[in-house]
Amino acid sequence: MEKLTQNKKYIYIILGIVLTVITVIFFVAVKYPKPLLKPKSILETRVISSDNAKHICKVAPFTQSINYLETKEFAVSLQPSKQNSYYFLEVGDVPPGLVTHWDTQEGKGNDTRRLQISSLNAVKTGSFTLTVAYHEWQGFNRWLVNYCLLNVVVPKN
Repeated sequence: MEKLTQNKKYIYIILGIVLTVITVIFFVAVKYPKPLLKPKSILETRVISSDNAKHICKVAPFTQSINYLETKEFAVSLQPSKQNSYYFLEVGDVPPGLVTHWDTQEGKGNDTRRLQISSLNAVKTGSFTLTVAYHEWQGFNRWLVNYCLLNVVVPKN
């Protein structure tokens, strides 16, 4: 009987340790969630904006002129709704002949990312508005998206 009581004691101790570990892991996961999946691309969805999005992005300068075989850089300033929120950036449709490149597409918190746009092939002349999608991780497998715009002008040669 004494051995049975001692075994129960060990079982309770082990259960207590397991529950403590689970509680700590859950607390860390909820307090500091790191996204496991990337957000749905703006090219895969027709969602125009998220009503709950409180994060902000701004592009400077708004308009730049790009000639053939030239590269211009835009600064994309990001202001999250929550301090140290993870984010993912992408650019919507780009006219044929223009190519975009991020210094990095993901990070966290207040940040400024560089977006380079290059004219590598023959591009139609005109003014093109490009959309930058700023996806912010909200936790529990939920992303909110907000958008900012920039303008690229391709002059006649």
